[in-house]
This record gives sequence, structure tokens and C-alpha cells, in this order.
Amino acid sequence: MTALQKKIAGAFLAILLAAAASIPPLMGYGRTSSLGGYNFDLTVLLRSLFTSVSSSSNVVVIGLDEVSLMESELEVGNSGYALRELPRGLLQPAIAELINGLMENEKSGPNRLGFDIFFVWRPELFMGQFDKILRSAIFDFNDSDKIILGRGKRPLSKPYSEWDNVGGALFIPDDDGVLRRGGSHSKVEKGDAEPTFSALLSGKCDISSTAPEMECGNIPKEFMLLQNSSLTAIPAYRLADVLSCLREPDCKSSLLGHLRDKIVLVGTTWPGEDIKISSDRFFTRQVFEPPSIGGRQFGSPIAPHERGTPGVFVHGALIDAMLTNRMPVQVSSKFIAGLTFITSILMASLALLLGPVILSGVFLVGVGTLILGGMFALEFNWWVPTWMPIIATLSITLLTYTFRYVTEDRSKRQLRRDFAHYLSPQIIDRLATAPGRLTLGGETKMLSVMFSDIRGFTTISEQYQSDPEGLIALVNQYLDPLTQSVLEHGGTIDKYIGDSIMAFWNAPMDIEDHELRSCRAALDMQRKINALNQGLMGNHGLDGSPHTPLHIGIGINTGSCVVGNLGSKQRFDYSVLGDAVNLASRLEGQTRGYGVHILIGPETAQALGERLLVLPLGKIAVMGKAEAVEIHTLLDSEGLGHVDDVGVSKSRHEAILKEYGQQCWDEAEGSINSALGSFEGRMDGYYKMLLERIRNLREAPPGDDWDGVYSAETK
Repeated sequence: MTALQKKIAGAFLAILLAAAASIPPLMGYGRTSSLGGYNFDLTVLLRSLFTSVSSSSNVVVIGLDEVSLMESELEVGNSGYALRELPRGLLQPAIAELINGLMENEKSGPNRLGFDIFFVWRPELFMGQFDKILRSAIFDFNDSDKIILGRGKRPLSKPYSEWDNVGGALFIPDDDGVLRRGGSHSKVEKGDAEPTFSALLSGKCDISSTAPEMECGNIPKEFMLLQNSSLTAIPAYRLADVLSCLREPDCKSSLLGHLRDKIVLVGTTWPGEDIKISSDRFFTRQVFEPPSIGGRQFGSPIAPHERGTPGVFVHGALIDAMLTNRMPVQVSSKFIAGLTFITSILMASLALLLGPVILSGVFLVGVGTLILGGMFALEFNWWVPTWMPIIATLSITLLTYTFRYVTEDRSKRQLRRDFAHYLSPQIIDRLATAPGRLTLGGETKMLSVMFSDIRGFTTISEQYQSDPEGLIALVNQYLDPLTQSVLEHGGTIDKYIGDSIMAFWNAPMDIEDHELRSCRAALDMQRKINALNQGLMGNHGLDGSPHTPLHIGIGINTGSCVVGNLGSKQRFDYSVLGDAVNLASRLEGQTRGYGVHILIGPETAQALGERLLVLPLGKIAVMGKAEAVEIHTLLDSEGLGHVDDVGVSKSRHEAILKEYGQQCWDEAEGSINSALGSFEGRMDGYYKMLLERIRNLREAPPGDDWDGVYSAETK
């Protein structure tokens, strides 16, 4: 599969997977699912960390709690019974007293009074007088919206079923049983819609019309329950404490002041009864601590160890949300499908381009962006479920990366295996990241080429005639550190030719300052061969002969070369050809004759400038090349002493070459003899070679037209 085919296949796969991922949300799948619920609950919790919690609520709860109904000695009306002695079906006088006490002055009391208690008893079977008291109290407010009754699945008992302000008080939980939604209307048995209990209590519904036509202002038909804290933080009081306070004028006055303009909800807080789980389930539970009112200490109606939230508090939270316009509506299925498609195709595309580490980081940033975006949308009363785009994006990213691993990354792994033995890891990483920059078919480039060879290897081999394995071990021990030097400086190993190494720089990837890198590699190779000799000192061969120190000659030349895959269809190598390559090989062969370890060509020396210690050695016409070239040697500046001393030695060296070129033999010999020992003696071999040449030139003068070129007679 070609690179273009891989890109087309990858793009097609990304579009196909993104389209497939957008189908479930488009069909409305998961709208009330458990995952969607967790998504909302955690987003609400995260939002609460950045949102200030309001200390006030528009709602107050009066709870029918265990303490009031099981322990209170408060007498109910003139019945002669204490509150704890009455069955729960005979609390009508207590409820009537509560209505009369709270609502006798509409201007100084609560705004509305709602009963999350379903009046479904049959009074003729019980104490009709008790029910008559309650009916009288309620129907005194028949022409107002001050009292709201809640109903469940069954209709209320007559005459309460004829009450105008009756709202549906049942909740419809999500698939996981958690309450997260409210709204303006709810369904009843026959399929008609009626205003909800909480919507009527909010005062936003037009009670002049009848259900289901009743409009409820800006309340959506369905919205998400969004809160900033635990629902049980809503102010709540015990029924017995409220009734007792209403019988004392001073306490009653203070209590009505606390409840003024509030919406009071009356409902059960009996342990284990009507307990709900809401979207506040991850919040730290907070329970309102009632204050002292009129000198009387009120108690909380919520059982200390109650788990979950009494349903009356859920109604209270919904009313607060309606009054504060905090009613986020879930976006449409089309929007979620579109978001899923966009995020999926984006991540699938990135999965085809990025590595696993960066891709993981981008994915986490994307997930964070989606979550923060969903949280931000809540401030504009929109709920954007992000769980489906996140799961779809994760799945598609894994599938796309698997496709990439099987196709494109397989090629990269092959590339790494092919180049691992003659390219540095850094260059291999660059090639793997951008394989398009690799040209293996053949190209012409400026390269720096190196040849390295062990001097006197034939003599060393003779010492190991009876130990060939030892010879191989020695050669490998020598080649390993030198190869490491080449790779560490960005070079490419071309081949090993016996004890020789051929390497080049600036291919297959472009490398800045390849001339400098190749020369630094040569200096490092010299250091490592010296260290190797130190380590082998004292070793002996099988015949008892001492170890012969290894010395290498290195030739480096820079020039235009042809580089690419060379060979047959069955076998080929990534190698270089060209005149510059031949010159580098010839320079390595001349190092021994010139008495130096490193020879470099003119292009290489010119590129180095003053960055390394380079000394000119004159001109040479190597075998197979008619044109003479200026050659130089490279010295390691480490251990050469003060820079001024090096400068003096360098000036003396240049003077020697000038005298030599002008055939001033006496002056040249004098300068050479005075130069012996300079550069820590590293140039003495070259200077002795010059003295030998001068003796030969004295015997056979070159003539006045001599240009100082030395014609090499060996490779």
C-alpha cells in the first residue's frame, strides 16, 4: 500500500467511523441512560467548585417527621389526642391548624403553601368531623393560588379533587433511578398533561386557564435539576415545633417573619419514606440547622442517618430553580450527533498523524474541553451530554490508531529495523516521524564522507593465526566504540569492510554542520581508541605475545555524492558514490605516510573555519585523480596547553610550509627541527616525513616551476 493509498484509506476510515458513532445519539439513544446521568451529576459537582453557593432559598419545608408523629405530646385541636396518638390518616386537624396559623394574614405570611401529601382517604370511613375541619381551612382560599395540593397516580378524594390548584407531584427518574428532571407539565393516566406541583407553587402558571392548556411562563416542559449544593440544605422545620410556635403570639410573629414571602412545602420526612436519589448525590451532605425563633429552639425534621433525600426537598429545589431561572434544557439529538461526528472525525484524523504520547495529551485536552464546555453551557441554560462524544472519540481513536499501527506504523517499524545498525537513534526518530523526507531511490547531495582503518592490521592478524575467534573479538571490540562515535554525532554507517568503517553525514536526513559533526566524530574515535589501548594493556595472545596497540587512520572529505539504494533486486545497500567518496578513501590511505591520524579534504577544512584546530599539510595528487587538492590534518585541542602556545606553534607550522613550497630547504629544515615537539609531539611524524622529502628533493631538484604538489604513488 502506497503512502497516498494509506492516507486515502485512513481518511475514509475516519469519516466512516465518525458517521457510525453519530447514529446512536441521532436516534435518541442514551438520553436518560446511567452514563448520561453520571455525566450530568459529575458536571454539576465540578460546576459547584467554581460557583458560589447562595445562602438563601425561596422555599421552606415543614416535615412530618418521626419525632413529631411519634413523640410529640402536643394536643391536636380540641380532640383530646396528642399528636403522637393520632394515626397518620387522622392528621386533618393538625394540617388545618397549620393552614390557619400560617395563612391568616396573607400579607405577613408565606407566599404559597403546598402539600406534598396526597389527600386520598375516604373520610366517611373515619372521623368525618376531622376532615370537615381541614376542608373548611382549605376552601377558605378557593379563589386564590395560595394553597397548592399535590397528587400522585390516584385522583384525590372528594372534595379535594375539585380543588382548582392541584399539580402532579410524581417524579419520573432516569434509567438509573436518579431524579434529575423537572418541568412545567407531567402526564396523568389518560395521557393528558397537567401542570406540575412545583410549577404551580412557583406562581408562573396562569391559573385562570385549565389543564392541560395552562401556560407556565418560561418554565420548559422538561429541564435538568441544577443545584449548587445538597438539597437537604433547604431550610426545614418539624411539624410539631411549628404548631407549638403558632400557639404563642411572640413566637408566631417571629416565625411568620422567617416565612414571609416564602413558599412553604409540607411533606413527609419519615425515615425511609418517599426517599429519593437526586443529582446532588456526589455533593457533601448538608442539613439545615434550624435557628432559635421567638426564644424556641427548632429541630431538624430529617433523620440523622437518613440516606437519600425526602421527595419534598426535590420539589423545593425545582421551585428554587424555576424562580431563579436555573433550568437547563438538554440539547437536541441532532446537536449531540453533530458534536459526536465532529469530535470523532477530528480525533481520528489526529490519530493518523500524531504519536501515542502527544495523541494521548491531545485526547485528554479534548475531553477536558468537552467537559468544561458542557459546564459552561449550563450557565446559558443548556445541558450538553458529553459522555457519548467522549466514548465515541476514545473508541474511534483506538480503532484508527490500530489501523495506523497495522499499516503505516508497520512500515516505520520496518524502517527502524533496517536503519538501526547504521543510523543514530535520533535520526531514526526523525525518519519515523517524517518518512516522506527519506529518499532511497537515489539523489545527489553534499555529503561528508569518512573512511577509518586499522593501521598494520596484517601484522596484528598474524598474531592471532591460532586464535581466529580472538581476532574477531578484538575487531568487534574496536568497531563498537568507533561506531558509537559515528552514530552519536549524527552519522550514517555505510558499511564495514573488514577492519574498516565507511560512514557519511547529511543523508538520509539533512544535518546542519555535517562537516563539523564528522570531524568531531573523528576526534572522538581517536580518544576512544586510546582508551581501548589503555584497557587492553597487559593482555597477551595465546602464544604469549603482548597486545599490540591499535592505531587508526581517518580520511574525511566533503563533496557532491550520489546517495541511495545501490545493488540488485535481491540485495541492496543504502550507500554513496562519487569522486568525493574516492578522495576520502585515498586520504585515509595517506595518513600513515603523512605521519598523522586524520586527513581532511579542502571543502571540509573550509567549512570548519576556526571551530577546530586544523593545520594545512600542502597539496597532494592522489592516485586516480589528476587534479591536486589541499589537504589538512585535525588535532584534538585537549591537552595542548595555553592557547597562545598553540598559536605560536601554528604560525611556525605555516612558515615551514611556505619555506618548503619556495624550495628554501635550509630554512625549512631549521624551522622543522625547531618545531619538533610542538603540539605535544603530535606533528613530529609529519615533520620527519618533510625532512625526508627535502633530502630527496635536494638530490633531485624539482625545478623552478615546481608547485609543491606531492604525487602519491600508493593508495
